[in-house]
Amino acid sequence: QGLDAAKLDVKAKQSALGMVKKDILKQVMDIYEKGLKTQVSLDFKLKNMNPLLQQIYTFKKRLYESGNGSKLELAEAAIQLANQQEDIQQLQNTRNQVYDELAFLTQQTYTPDASPLAI
Repeated sequence: QGLDAAKLDVKAKQSALGMVKKDILKQVMDIYEKGLKTQVSLDFKLKNMNPLLQQIYTFKKRLYESGNGSKLELAEAAIQLANQQEDIQQLQNTRNQVYDELAFLTQQTYTPDASPLAI
């Protein structure tokens, strides 16, 4: 009877271990998905939106300096650019948090330069 009880105990522990592994895998997949979405948004803002808003700000500044634009338009362009920079910083922070969470769960090292999230 002792051997049968030990076998049942081993099976129960193996089953519990399998469930823990599945839970960790799901967590990794969820975090990875969050990271991919964050990276896509970050890439779009860095490659498209940021340069565009920088050009708009420069254009509004030139108009203002030449006397053909209003201070309000210049201020609005500056605010849009500043908000964009804040969004980028938040996305970078989120991405770094994703790296930390993945590193904890997988015991691997992740960095923006060697990103597993690069598309």
